[in-house]
Amino acid sequence: MRNIANRIALRRANPRQGGSGHGRGVPLLNTFTTHALRAPALAFSFSFLALSAQTQEPKTYGGLTFHAAPKPLPADAITADWPHFLGPRHDATTSETKLLGLWPQGGPAVVWEMATGEGYACPVFGGGRLVYFHRLDGKETIDCLEPETGRRFWRFDYPVEYQDRYGFSPGPRSSAVIDDGRVYVAGVTALMHCLDLKTGRVLWRRDLMAEYKIPQNFFGYGPTPFVWKDRVIVNVGGKARDGETGTCVAAFDKLTGKTLWEVEDPWGASYASPVVSRLGGRDVALVIAAGESRPSQGGLLTVDPQNGRPSPALGQFFSIMLTLLFLSLDGHLVLVDMIVRSYRALPPGAAWLGAGQFRDIAFFGGYAFLAGLLLALPVGFLLLCLNLVMGMLSRSAPALNLFAIGLPASLAVGVVSIAIAFPAMGDYLQVIVREALAAAQSLVLA
Repeated sequence: MRNIANRIALRRANPRQGGSGHGRGVPLLNTFTTHALRAPALAFSFSFLALSAQTQEPKTYGGLTFHAAPKPLPADAITADWPHFLGPRHDATTSETKLLGLWPQGGPAVVWEMATGEGYACPVFGGGRLVYFHRLDGKETIDCLEPETGRRFWRFDYPVEYQDRYGFSPGPRSSAVIDDGRVYVAGVTALMHCLDLKTGRVLWRRDLMAEYKIPQNFFGYGPTPFVWKDRVIVNVGGKARDGETGTCVAAFDKLTGKTLWEVEDPWGASYASPVVSRLGGRDVALVIAAGESRPSQGGLLTVDPQNGRPSPALGQFFSIMLTLLFLSLDGHLVLVDMIVRSYRALPPGAAWLGAGQFRDIAFFGGYAFLAGLLLALPVGFLLLCLNLVMGMLSRSAPALNLFAIGLPASLAVGVVSIAIAFPAMGDYLQVIVREALAAAQSLVLA
């Protein structure tokens, strides 16, 4: 298409030798007549080319192996697209039915397979197209395929220079996202593209690393963009302001790529995709931000996806939960009783912070520290044992290092141990709260 268009443009700009031209004394009327005749032909040519691009047929290519057509689905089967790394509902679930509950011996039958490059992205599909993002021959490559056969509709690629600090694959970490006939990708060097799903044409492009001064961090840039309504929310993690702070999260117009809002924070980009959830009756963008820092810092950002302002929804949720816990333990009755009795025990104008009260405050501080230690000790002990084992394994097998095995194992063991210990923590937390109320009563009423 581009070659034909270039030839047409070249012939219009450079007439062949011996042809008509103003420099050869051709009458002006003939020139106007020639251009008038060319205009409909050019318009028809471009219309035909545009129509051909929109209705292009998929083609086979080297590295594609087709085995057999899939079996037809049951008539009442419900199917759904998977346009995002976490699925259509961003929770790794699907509404599809008539799926195999148990795979046969040797796995499901292979329909087709293709040779791929490097990377950690998963294939996504929507609008009758399958999109796969990988690195091939030093280029980050987006392939748009026919899901039933694996044949290719189009390919878009661009050169990228990235070398992983720990020797892992230099391919992209994030997956493509399909939304409303567009494909959004963010490569390992934070180069973001929006492509037309039908043709592969670039609609807009943002070099986030150059614009926001994003550091390479441990494994390059990895968050998958999140499309919400008319915008794309991105975990940026920039350090453009002073090398320490910058744009942490940003939203771009999904049609033009124009910046809609930015959130500044010293936290860097993690490898988690932003997610918009409904909390407290409002939409909230949840962003896990971290990045590489010493000491380590990061956490959960709650942002209003409409304007980028901090959202109070999560804080309100915890406030409600703590209020309910306070009321369930009769804390409000104890508080009212303390206020009433304090006027009798401590008349207005009298001093009450004596040596005994300071001693009680110090003792209660020690009790609070001990209570927190007892709560964290079982989980901390398990993680300490795990780190010792991982240290011995990494000495004998360097491939089993902290980032390959240790970090996922630590997170898994921590979550499981907390889940196991949580039922026993409930009673102990009640004891701590009652002791705190009793200590407060003792301090106030002497």
